[in-house]
Amino acid sequence: MIGLSSSYHAMNGCSIYEAVSRAVDMGFDTVELGAAHTFEENSAILPRKIRREFPNVSFTIHTLFPPLKERAWFNPANGLTQVNMAIVDGLFEAAEEVEARIVSLHPAVFNEVTIGHASDGKCYKPVVGGPINVEDGRKKFVELLGYANDRARATGTKLIVENMDAMFPDVYPQTKDEFMEVFKSFDGIGMLLDVGHALQRGNLGEMLALDGYIEEMHLHDVALTANGATKGHFPIKDIDYFKPFNGLRNMESMVLVFEHGPNVSQEEILEEKELLETFLAGQINASPACARSPLAV
Repeated sequence: MIGLSSSYHAMNGCSIYEAVSRAVDMGFDTVELGAAHTFEENSAILPRKIRREFPNVSFTIHTLFPPLKERAWFNPANGLTQVNMAIVDGLFEAAEEVEARIVSLHPAVFNEVTIGHASDGKCYKPVVGGPINVEDGRKKFVELLGYANDRARATGTKLIVENMDAMFPDVYPQTKDEFMEVFKSFDGIGMLLDVGHALQRGNLGEMLALDGYIEEMHLHDVALTANGATKGHFPIKDIDYFKPFNGLRNMESMVLVFEHGPNVSQEEILEEKELLETFLAGQINASPACARSPLAV
């Protein structure tokens, strides 16, 4: 199942409906309703309209969708606050309306996180502040995850947790062992492997060792910026990007979502989609997960 995050067209100024429609026009049969949308007065009823008008499209839901009227960063380490409960409830209500197979959450971030100034398009950058108590944050994360997992079971939806990128210094789960702690504590929860995030942290091989729990991937490449920092959400230019995934157990049924911002063209997305289709057709051989390094830009 090859998909595109609706955040791509959202950051190019599209409404929720337009973002879905344009993804379908590009040839995607799966759309992830993503985090970059701005609030629309009809946000609550849009998922039902989208399901009705795109009956042959599969959907997944990613934090934070549907968008809140006032933007906030969703940090599970804050636990079951009023805002976080509203966010979780909104995720599963939207999932029911569009008959989504998967709902994905961010991990706990053990820092204060706020929303900063507007960046490209209509997306807003998170600003990482001071640390919060790790023990308290883990406890609150477990409480929130239990609540979300109950919602997942009630709606017949798969709940998965994403690995976070390197701009967040202290998150949970982050390592293979920490993800396994979550999987053992909550039967049925899986993983959203963000490949770009793993490349940034240099732990793609470790994350791929969670084979069997990976239900979805976010696909984007990384590059080195002029100041030497590693940045994600670049287009995939080489089929070797996909080689580490050879041999994963459920690649044929896994949801594979391209996740980009407005700096990537539609033509580049279609090119990487074609590369992925070639890979899935089995026309290349496997290579070690640690064989790649960031591109220089």
